[in-house]
Amino acid sequence: MNRDRSRPGCLLKLLGLLRGGAAGTGSSDEENLPYRASTSLLTPAEVSFYHVLRQALPDGLVLCPQVRLADVLFVTEMQRNFAYFSRISQKHIDLVVCDAQTLKPLVAIELDDGSHQSRKRRDRDEFVNKACAAAGLPLLRFAVQHAYQPAELRERILAHLPQPTAQAEPTPPSPRPANEPPLCPKCGRPLVVRTARRGSHAGSRFYGCPNYPSCRHTQPMAETPTEASDPA
Repeated sequence: MNRDRSRPGCLLKLLGLLRGGAAGTGSSDEENLPYRASTSLLTPAEVSFYHVLRQALPDGLVLCPQVRLADVLFVTEMQRNFAYFSRISQKHIDLVVCDAQTLKPLVAIELDDGSHQSRKRRDRDEFVNKACAAAGLPLLRFAVQHAYQPAELRERILAHLPQPTAQAEPTPPSPRPANEPPLCPKCGRPLVVRTARRGSHAGSRFYGCPNYPSCRHTQPMAETPTEASDPA
């Protein structure tokens, strides 16, 4: 039951200027700004579903409403794939189940009402399904109902949560060749060498993720290998 935000068109902007007059020309009169506080982040149907779902969640999880899709997913190689970022920048997920400590998104949830039967909504839903699948983020869809069974909701969510690993002796990772950089623990891509430009460490080199700024993982260099990329 997502309400995607979109940018106003030129006509709406023009009407705003005609109506607002001085407000659109930098007037110092800020006492009559056209803002009002929303009564809720969710529709009444979504609020009802939210409370049932919150009770169904096991300990250690939190439920975040109306999360922007671009805050749940990120685009690799932003400059080359900016068009893909544009497709998620104005879309929202109804609810996201997150780890209570790290707030890492674990499961995305959409509540579908009758509006999802329209062609436009079906196309939107299909894209969101594919985007979440490509990122490895489970996406669950629930139909709007008059009543929900917490046990059923809990069962569906638990089936898509990461399973705890067995308490066994961890297997050390295979060492990478000395001439290859380590992998980013978040993205799995080889880190690149960057040079600090400012601060107390200016001039020193470190490993950084090639997906910066979407991924900000960095780590110190044990040695000083041949530079693999331009400084950040």
